Amino acid sequence: MRNKPFRLIHEAEQELEDAAIYYNQQTPGLEKEFISDIEKCINDIISFPDAWSPFFDNIRRHSTNRFPFRICYVITEKEILGIAVEHTSREPKYWIDRLK
Repeated sequence: MRNKPFRLIHEAEQELEDAAIYYNQQTPGLEKEFISDIEKCINDIISFPDAWSPFFDNIRRHSTNRFPFRICYVITEKEILGIAVEHTSREPKYWIDRLK
């Protein structure tokens, strides 16, 4: 079976960018490690999209290894849609309105 493409919605892309900027401000170059951790997480999702059980409706989430973030996503007919790059200490499901 061919892997479905993965796409972050605009709001999730912005969360990723904001977090990368934050980490670079903390320690120059740390954003590269953060992005690498996110990319590994996305590659895991692409390779094994059903590996993480739905926790709310059809939404699944997979945590990064090093940083306190997880990617919340849904599997559609055509693609895997990343709806949030969520900090694990942020208010849960703040992004729920994005599903509409």
